[in-house]
This record gives sequence, structure tokens and C-alpha cells, in this order.
Amino acid sequence: MKNIPADWDGEVLLDSGAYRAFKQPRKALSVEQLVDFVMEHRQRLTGIVASDIIGQPISSVLKTLRFLVQFDQRSVELDVQERPWIMAVWQWGASPRLLPVLMQWADVVGIGGCQPWLKARSKAEKQQRAENFEALAFLCRSLYQRYGPRTHIFGNCWERAIEELAPFVASSDTSHWITPKRTGCVVFRHDKGHLAKAPARVLSEAQKWSLDERCVESAKAIASFLDEPGDAPRKVHLSG
Repeated sequence: MKNIPADWDGEVLLDSGAYRAFKQPRKALSVEQLVDFVMEHRQRLTGIVASDIIGQPISSVLKTLRFLVQFDQRSVELDVQERPWIMAVWQWGASPRLLPVLMQWADVVGIGGCQPWLKARSKAEKQQRAENFEALAFLCRSLYQRYGPRTHIFGNCWERAIEELAPFVASSDTSHWITPKRTGCVVFRHDKGHLAKAPARVLSEAQKWSLDERCVESAKAIASFLDEPGDAPRKVHLSG
């Protein structure tokens, strides 16, 4: 929070820090510590991602539920009238039967743990991706029909997933725009309007772009498909 300017008038979304703990092993905040922090700074926070553990689907859901219960109890004790919205976390591999429980406690449920199979490379991986994606799409459609757009997809890094899930989810986050730096491919919208990617060397316009420009144009293509504003994006500060 110390990095947020004093005169900041935009939104603040607080992540739980689970990804950093996963990438740079260190002791993550306990559920109790995160609840205490959120309560102390709740007037400055727009939304919160509940505690989770990346790579451990069952333990992650249990930790998320502990956060939701403790946060709700603390809100009652302090008679909190206005609070940040809460995103619970359900990771791929956990039981789908737990999703309705999370929906009862949280405003949004983030679906995580899909990125490893979404980033398929080999033929076998792509076959597994296709099978997993059908299950994910069915899950998102079912949740949408029952609860409306109240799911978020973490690490949505496949053009097909970005396209087909968009009508059924509240939001997604993606690093797919940085594909030019990872694989040399540029994400673009082809003549039929769909998202696609191809090596920059075979795209006449992309050949003259710098690497940074290829990333920017890839981001613009994704934003354009999703009808997101490009010139005046909403101010959001990420802290976690």
C-alpha cells in the first residue's frame, strides 16, 4: 500500500500474494494476517483476492474458505456496512461441487490453475488442452446460467479460450499480449474477426514493428475483440 500515491483516485485491487510466494518461495501471509490487513485498509480497497495456494487445488480451496469465513465474521463483529468485493479462488483439479459454496460467500470466483495446460506445445498436450477446455467451457456456461457473470479466469493465455469464454465470465487476466517476446508470434484479428496468432515475419505490417510495438499491437487486438476501451482505460492500481 505504501507504493500507492497519496492522491490516487483510481481503484485498488489487492492480490493475496500467492503467485509471488509460488515463484519466490517465502512465507506467505496467513489468513489471519490478510484479514487484519484488509480490515485496516478496507476504505482504500476496491476488491480483494482471497488467500490461496498455487499448485495445491484442495488446500487452496480450504484456505480460501477460511479467509471468506473469517472475513465475514470480522465484518459482522465490526459492523462493517461497506466492504471491498471479494474474489474467491478455485483451482483446476478441485471438486466442481465446491464452486456453489464459494459462490455463496464471495462476489466473484476466480478459476485458476489452467495456465499450464492452456500453454500447450506438443500434439499430446494440445489434445489434452482440447479435452480440458471443453470441461472448463461447460463449467463456465453452467455457472453463468445459475449465477450470471461472476467468474474470473486467471492466466487466460489461449486465443480460443479468450474468445469462447468471454460471453460467460465477468473477466479474465492474460499475459498473452507478450507472446511476441515469448515465441515471436503476434496476436491479431483476422478478416473474420476472430483472434489468431502468427509469426511476425509472415505478417507484412508486423515485420516493421519493434518488439515492444508487436506486444502493444497484440494487446490492442485482444482489447478490440473484447470491446474494451483503448484510449481511455479505467484507472486500476494492482498491489500484491
